Amino acid sequence: MPVVKNATRLNNAVSAGARAFAYLDGATPHQVVARRGPARLRFYEPEVVAEGATPVMLVTPIINRFRVVDLEPEASLVGSLIEAGIPVYLVDWGHPARIDQDTDWDDYVLLTLPRFRRAIPHEGPIDVIGYCLGGTISTIFTARFPEAVRKFVTLNTPVDFHTGQPHMDLLGKWVDPDHFPVEEITRAFGNMPGSLIAQGFVWQRPTSSATKLHNAWKRFEDAAFAEYFTVLESWNQDGVDVPGAAYRTLINRFYRRNDLIEGRFSLRGQSIDLSKIDMPTLVVTSSFDTTCPPAAAHALLDVISSTDKGSLDLKGGHITAIVGRKAKDRLHAPLCEWLAK
Repeated sequence: MPVVKNATRLNNAVSAGARAFAYLDGATPHQVVARRGPARLRFYEPEVVAEGATPVMLVTPIINRFRVVDLEPEASLVGSLIEAGIPVYLVDWGHPARIDQDTDWDDYVLLTLPRFRRAIPHEGPIDVIGYCLGGTISTIFTARFPEAVRKFVTLNTPVDFHTGQPHMDLLGKWVDPDHFPVEEITRAFGNMPGSLIAQGFVWQRPTSSATKLHNAWKRFEDAAFAEYFTVLESWNQDGVDVPGAAYRTLINRFYRRNDLIEGRFSLRGQSIDLSKIDMPTLVVTSSFDTTCPPAAAHALLDVISSTDKGSLDLKGGHITAIVGRKAKDRLHAPLCEWLAK
């Protein structure tokens, strides 16, 4: 009997691996409509655009591949949005090379996102959705250019990096200057290697990370589980390097000094005032998120000036709440409904 079970698991693993390979560039057909450096603006066109639909600019994280929001047809936020008739323009930060090591947050906010916004053929403000650190970048962009944004959504997005939550405190201790010489590391590599960034997430739950594959293998008799796990892991192990300058800003100004929420963050001499965010705003959090505890995201609601604001608090972790098999009902559907109001 164990031999039969292992044969089934192996067969499912092979099929799942083939499917994961097929989705290395995302699961949904699209075209690249704008570029700047390694960054790309990917356009996903609905078969039928909903009446009155406003295009969405979906900003992905800078430390992972863009396809986290388009892993497979059954777990694609992009797919759900275009099924609702919403045109989607996805910001893919690409694979920075050593030549990109001086790229910083002012490049993201003041140069790349405005260029991509101009490439979207829509008069008037658009909707912006940002996930994880892509949401942090989106928050700064929205505060800097509020006239460009009709509705704003953050998905598991940290804006307060000193929440007193255990995992945020642990990350804060790891990046303490006495333990984490970020300047020396980025000087040596140029950029911050994605493999080293990934270790920071492994260290949050080292035991779980070590036993994950062993525990998952027991469930590979279920073909659907094998496929979902393999596709997700193919993305999880596909981290990208972060430009050295941008990574130093992340560590020094956010994790160490918490400048954004405390009103000290500026770009090219201009202060970023989060109270400038005055449009309808939705903050999405996940109850078991150790990368961005709910308090780190909810803090945005306390400093913006919008009177139309709220939160959607989901069960799950940092990733599963966004792309899990239940995400279509728990997140995608209510998000599309909120955007369409």
